[in-house]
Amino acid sequence: MPLYSNIGTSADLRCGKKYSIKDVLFGLILPSGCDAAYFLAYNLGYFFHKEKPIIGFVEKMNTEARSLGMLSTEITEPTGLGSSVSCA
Repeated sequence: MPLYSNIGTSADLRCGKKYSIKDVLFGLILPSGCDAAYFLAYNLGYFFHKEKPIIGFVEKMNTEARSLGMLSTEITEPTGLGSSVSCA
């Protein structure tokens, strides 16, 4: 069973299988895998919001964007395919 099903490409990550961070990063970068984006967001976001890790990840990304001076950036979900906004 796929880890994440939505519009976009997939790194073909599967539920119940163990992956190294390196493998997931390759899945995120090379095929632009949405499943890899959600995998990383869930596992990293857990450190910021245990009940809702995806929200925790998105909030942390927005905080980081603002700290970098990206004041016109609003991230809404991990893949960037949603309603996220960024302006130069």
